[in-house]
Amino acid sequence: MKEKIKVPKCFVCMGEGFIFYRKKVGELEGEYVAYCTCQAGKNHAYNGAQCEKNKNPYYIPSVAEELDH
Repeated sequence: MKEKIKVPKCFVCMGEGFIFYRKKVGELEGEYVAYCTCQAGKNHAYNGAQCEKNKNPYYIPSVAEELDH
């Protein structure tokens, strides 16, 4: 019996739409999230400054913004 191999549509996020990465800000290091630029990642994009009712400073960057340096 052959097993079906599921090939992800995106090899950056493996089809999840987001990735976690480690980043040091000042003296503190933590785990952050970035949305992927693939189709699945569009569901995870967020910019609180663009909210109509409750504007806020929260923002989820894209993988390209954070990791493509």
